[in-house]
Amino acid sequence: MRRFDTINFEAGIDGSVGHLYNQKEEEYVLILKETNCPDPFRVAALNVYRDIDRGK
Repeated sequence: MRRFDTINFEAGIDGSVGHLYNQKEEEYVLILKETNCPDPFRVAALNVYRDIDRGK
């Protein structure tokens, strides 16, 4: 598996878990910043979080 695919897979799980714990977007963004996630992961995870929020 290529690294990009792994980042997207892990970000999908992370964004889903954020919703599982009923985190607000502001809380989720803060967690991503405080854990020093690499930019590609942070952006992908936030996109997944927002997609779930929109019902996609």
